[in-house]
Amino acid sequence: MKTKKTKRRPTPSKGYWGRNAEERLRLRKKYEEVSLTELTPWKENPRFNEDAVPRVAALIKEHGWAGTIVATPDGVIRAGHTRYAAVMMLGWKTVPVHWRNFPSKQAAEDYALADNKSGEWADWDSAKLRKLFANRSKVNPVALERSTGFQRQEIDWIQGPGEGTDGEESPAEQPLAFPKWMETAARYGYTYACRVRHKRPKTWALIKDRELTKFHTWFQQQEK
Repeated sequence: MKTKKTKRRPTPSKGYWGRNAEERLRLRKKYEEVSLTELTPWKENPRFNEDAVPRVAALIKEHGWAGTIVATPDGVIRAGHTRYAAVMMLGWKTVPVHWRNFPSKQAAEDYALADNKSGEWADWDSAKLRKLFANRSKVNPVALERSTGFQRQEIDWIQGPGEGTDGEESPAEQPLAFPKWMETAARYGYTYACRVRHKRPKTWALIKDRELTKFHTWFQQQEK
């Protein structure tokens, strides 16, 4: 009597990971609620996120968890280090994880770098932010700070002078389009100063506006 052959379910082992049963099982599940003890931060992560952890923890506490942490089947985090540290601070036991396989260890590291770098490509529209904050801050500025992650001085700066007599943003206060070389020079000047003074640089997004303002002031002086 002929036995019916059953098709074996393909194992997602193509790539650098998936070489043992535990890794193959994780790749089959793809998305899984995982204990924090099973995850390990990437040791070569070139980002300083200590200052951001308490602020992200406050947002998670306010709005709850959204999204997933991306990790390779060996348990190493490739994206979501700040959120991982934030839920550790909050005392969570588990977190949603998206298991990803990559062709090589270098490909996984490149993905981690790209995920961090892509967050720097976007910027804020100060005019739209001012409109969004206009009514909210009048109701409860403390709640606005807690729910959006913007600090009080940032909110005050955005709501500062910049409106014309008709309520529209005056041309002098419109967002400036800085040349790319200027941003690069500002970044280099800041990181070089931190390295010389042996200080840890903060997130580029927090200091970019300040450094670019220095360049803009210098250009204004040259035009006079």
